[in-house]
Amino acid sequence: MTRRAGAPQSGLRPLTAPQRASTVTITVLVAVHQPGMHQALARLIGGEPGLVLTGQAQDAIEAIAIAEAIRPDVALLEVRMPGGGGAAAARGIRSSSPGTRVVALSVSDDANTIADMLRAGAVGYVVNDGDGPFLTHAIREAASGRWPVSPAALRSLSRAVGALTRPSAKSDRRTGRGLNIGFQATQSLLRAQTEVEIVQVLTRTVETLGGELQPAATADGDAIPLDLSLGTDEPMLAASPDPSIRQQLSTVLPGLVEDAHGMIAILRNTGRFAEAARVDALTGLLNRRAAMKILPRLRPGDVVLMVDVDHFKQVNDTRGHSAGDTVLREFAAILARTVREGDLCSRWGGEEFVVGLDSGGTDGTRSFFDRLRAAWSSGRPLPVTFSAGAAEISSTGALDALESADAALYRAKAEGRDRLVIADRVGDPGDRDA
Repeated sequence: MTRRAGAPQSGLRPLTAPQRASTVTITVLVAVHQPGMHQALARLIGGEPGLVLTGQAQDAIEAIAIAEAIRPDVALLEVRMPGGGGAAAARGIRSSSPGTRVVALSVSDDANTIADMLRAGAVGYVVNDGDGPFLTHAIREAASGRWPVSPAALRSLSRAVGALTRPSAKSDRRTGRGLNIGFQATQSLLRAQTEVEIVQVLTRTVETLGGELQPAATADGDAIPLDLSLGTDEPMLAASPDPSIRQQLSTVLPGLVEDAHGMIAILRNTGRFAEAARVDALTGLLNRRAAMKILPRLRPGDVVLMVDVDHFKQVNDTRGHSAGDTVLREFAAILARTVREGDLCSRWGGEEFVVGLDSGGTDGTRSFFDRLRAAWSSGRPLPVTFSAGAAEISSTGALDALESADAALYRAKAEGRDRLVIADRVGDPGDRDA
């Protein structure tokens, strides 16, 4: 069950009723300025299992505001859009919704444009050449913490490595080999997850081209004056007694080292925001991405609950988003005080929360729900109730239990809200109320 808080009052708004998928979903915000592209992307994402389009925007300002309101897993941003462009939108989303992974979408494979988007905080870049399967693949890769870049963009980055000139016929074979090695190195840089891996890419590239690494303090006079340690260790330079190999090193390494420095900057920024990316900015609870990493650690016998604030959209519509935020903050605070130390307590998205109880069974789950309802009734800022669905984890794992809890929550809503429904077993919506 995925419903999100409302967006700003003007312009396009978050979609209020995304289709419910049968599995845990990836929520997507699409920000493009052409209505036809909006429709095409909506059809593409809507037809892909596990992806849910939860918001649309037409310019950078709207994209930032809507991302802050709905906290999507992935934001798909058109590079050239009104309101400051995709780079401005990426920077704003990185600040206002740090848990959202940004993927850039463009018809351009210009290397400078790609670099601008990556520096702005995008984790992926897709050249819009009509390859729908790669686009949906890129959304999944981004949501999984990886860095998807389409082949056309990779080719562009490869062409930008170094100050490449047209080789003479005599050196075509050797130079072509150097270009291919440079292309492979660029791909490896984009997949690197640590600074050590980035330095290793440079080291392998030098060795593959036939060169060697020498400490800068004792290097030959004709060594390439580029520190391949990137400041992480003793300065190291590439060298070779063979003039043709030195020429290849001089051609490939300058751009590659520059790209490596850029990737290190991105990784360091990612690390700086890693803690923020685990925590929901509004409530202070763990966010969905962090919860997804913890859920698989729960054991058979533990219980998963999906908890949803009832009629939350009416609160936003009648009282305003500020009142809605207050309800969510207060509910989260009471929820955090009610769970035990060691239990999972997270905001799943919008008005929805996920709780993981360390064992307890049916009786423990009912007791938790009753304590939460009593605490909320005495401390809530508005007369708002909540519903919950619960499922005990079996040998099939926590994610299956989460789906059963989600189905049980739907039944609780259908039966009048303000209640708990416990699934009889994984895959069963359940028939026991509290």
